Amino acid sequence: MDRHRSYRIGLDIGIASVGWAVLENNSQDEPIRILDLGVRIFEAAEVPKTGAALAAERRDARTARRRIRRRRHRLERIKWLFEREGLIQIDSFMERYHSPNLPDVYELRYEGLERKLSNEEFAQVLLHIAKHRGFRSTRKAELKRRGQWKSLKSNRTEPRTYGRAWLPYRWRDDI
Repeated sequence: MDRHRSYRIGLDIGIASVGWAVLENNSQDEPIRILDLGVRIFEAAEVPKTGAALAAERRDARTARRRIRRRRHRLERIKWLFEREGLIQIDSFMERYHSPNLPDVYELRYEGLERKLSNEEFAQVLLHIAKHRGFRSTRKAELKRRGQWKSLKSNRTEPRTYGRAWLPYRWRDDI
């Protein structure tokens, strides 16, 4: 009897069961017969009444930790970039950044349209943008796919910004 058989294992892993099958292969590595199969059923890892995952709380906490860690690291990297490019000295910048009489960053962004900002002011604006960066929403793409985009555009009530520069609390028509 041949002790070294060629075989294949197939698994079907679900949320409340694991199915398995062992198939024997011929010399061309094609399955020829089922050696064994079975299923192992267990309780789903969810709250029976709501269907919510038991690990949801842990997953949400882990996601928050990762987001905070990535944001902190992104801000540190941008500060190192500022210093490496000669824009600021980190120690003096951080003293200025944590002082109580720090100018409003939105005012600086607005003033930056009229005058050249100092290196520290420019670094403050860039750091603020990096700290409060947004995300790319897929809402519009989903609406376009479903054909609902035109109805959304026709019901628009907010002002259009074509040909204008927008800063929070300010409109500039002359740009």
